[in-house]
This record gives sequence, C-alpha cells and structure tokens, in this order.
Amino acid sequence: MSGPPKAQLNQSLIDGIATLQELALSSDPIGCRALARRLNMDPTRVNRLLQTLEHIGIARKTAKRKYAP
Repeated sequence: MSGPPKAQLNQSLIDGIATLQELALSSDPIGCRALARRLNMDPTRVNRLLQTLEHIGIARKTAKRKYAP
C-alpha cells in the first residue's frame, strides 16, 4: 500500500469542463438555466462558469443571452 498519493480532485475544474462539453454538444446556443438542468447543477454556478468561459474566449454570449462555444 505504499504508492504515490492519489491526486486531489478539483470539483470546480470538473464542473467547468462538464459545462464546456455540454455547451459544445449543443446544436444551438443554450441559456444557462437550460444548461444547468442538463448538468443537474445550480443555475448560479453554471452562469458563473459560462461568464468565465466567455471572459477567456472559449464561449460567446448571443444577442438573445444564450451561449455558444
């Protein structure tokens, strides 16, 4: 039982990647509440993740306040 310690998981990173994956799989732009329902996450958390993805240039917000990759 003496091996390297297991990596500590970062839930924020996991949630961000899941959000990005679901956004990329969506055929049309999607709103944060619909995305939150798909991911079974809190809409406020998904909104913050989407805003972060938009800030770094991975997602964009449409004129109808929906998001696309």
